[in-house]
Amino acid sequence: MTAVEFTESVVELAALEWFAEIGYTIGHGPDLEPGGVVQARATLQETILRPRLLDALRRINPGLPEVALEEAVRRVEGVGQPSLILTNRAFHAMLANGVEVEVMTPEGVRGERVVLVDAANPEANEFLAVNQVTVVGTHKRRPDIVVFVNGLPLAVIELKNLASETA
Repeated sequence: MTAVEFTESVVELAALEWFAEIGYTIGHGPDLEPGGVVQARATLQETILRPRLLDALRRINPGLPEVALEEAVRRVEGVGQPSLILTNRAFHAMLANGVEVEVMTPEGVRGERVVLVDAANPEANEFLAVNQVTVVGTHKRRPDIVVFVNGLPLAVIELKNLASETA
């Protein structure tokens, strides 16, 4: 019997297999990049998978006009606040409560709430776990796994080998 070398890659693949077993679609980061097979991101600076988010919003917010869904996506993309804590709180509020938008009707303007994640019907959401997603901001980062729900990055998993002193 040959011993398998225990590396971060082995753990990464095991984690992806676990996500697949619980119903997640599995992806590979370079496939989502500009020029990739799926091209879910226009630039490496984007963290939201915009096409997937719009598809999910259409599915879980039937009857809302496209302009309302686009406005909700713009608000999510522009959620930045003066501090990371405030940004996280603002995003959490959108995630938990939906995004308030205005919709023009024949009777005038009315407020609507665009739901980002369907908590009542989890099967209506899209769950995606992707390895090696490159994000370029102030620094270039490539987390081991990013977990997306409806195209929104909700968790980042960075795997380290405890046996390595350089981890």
